[in-house]
Amino acid sequence: MRIAEITPDRLTLDSRPWALGLILILAILFFLGVALFTLRDEPWLAFGMTLGAALMGVMFVIFVRRVLVIFDRPTGVVVIRTATLLGRAHRSLRLADIMAAGVETTLSHSSTDASSGSTATYTHRPILKTTTGDVPLTQIHSSGDGAARTAEAINRWLAGAGGTA
Repeated sequence: MRIAEITPDRLTLDSRPWALGLILILAILFFLGVALFTLRDEPWLAFGMTLGAALMGVMFVIFVRRVLVIFDRPTGVVVIRTATLLGRAHRSLRLADIMAAGVETTLSHSSTDASSGSTATYTHRPILKTTTGDVPLTQIHSSGDGAARTAEAINRWLAGAGGTA
């Protein structure tokens, strides 16, 4: 998530997964292109490529979502807006119910081969710790320190150290 606006009264965070969306669109076009070129000579390959394109399309619908989070001090509300191809949703929280922001981390193991063992990968997403439980700000976990930087910015703003950008 990136900081779109930061003032003493308002903090706006924005997540637009352009890279993921572009990669999935290119994969869909690749699979459909191979399907078109092989349809006459290799119909089963074309069918498989069409299924691959459909799978990438489903992944696009599920994973590509825009998230806008607005912390508004004057109204005492935090609004989380989500937009996907299937529609829009929003959730409102009372600012007074937010204790802090944090990071949710997951660990996944993948085995490369029998001799090298498994490798561990950590992925993260920012969350809001509220009086009623944790509220994730994004659906998808990602690698890197973006979630930690987002949580740190939220905590600074909650503490009243919001500035201008």
